Amino acid sequence: MSRENVDLVRRAYEALAQHDPLGDWSWFFAEFAHEDLELRPAGTYLDAAPSYRGREEWAGFWRDFSSVWDEWHYDRDAFEFFDAGDRVVVFARAVGTGKGSGVEVTLEEAHVWTVNGGKVELAVSYTDREEALRDAGLRDGDRPVDESAS
Repeated sequence: MSRENVDLVRRAYEALAQHDPLGDWSWFFAEFAHEDLELRPAGTYLDAAPSYRGREEWAGFWRDFSSVWDEWHYDRDAFEFFDAGDRVVVFARAVGTGKGSGVEVTLEEAHVWTVNGGKVELAVSYTDREEALRDAGLRDGDRPVDESAS
């Protein structure tokens, strides 16, 4: 089942590239996430709570987050996916432009997605990639899943 989990998360990121991450997330819940999905953002997000649960809190996080960005997207060419059984680790590069300042920011992140019953039930973000791998039961040096093997 773990390969299916990687494929699910990969499809979610492909869909994200077609949507504004600062916009409506109903598409995400319809196809990829449990209604009570829990988000635990990295500590770098100012004024973020330690946890957000469900569609309304998820949307609230992104509304608050979007208030400081004119633009925010993930670099589609920078994703790496790691199979950790019921969890999938994703290395991602986010690029944003600060609202008002116009300053461009690039952030290397890691996301750990826990999948249950074919949908994501927990999303945890990290700024330390090794910590994300460790928390998912992997280690630095483990190789990402080869996309061509999907």
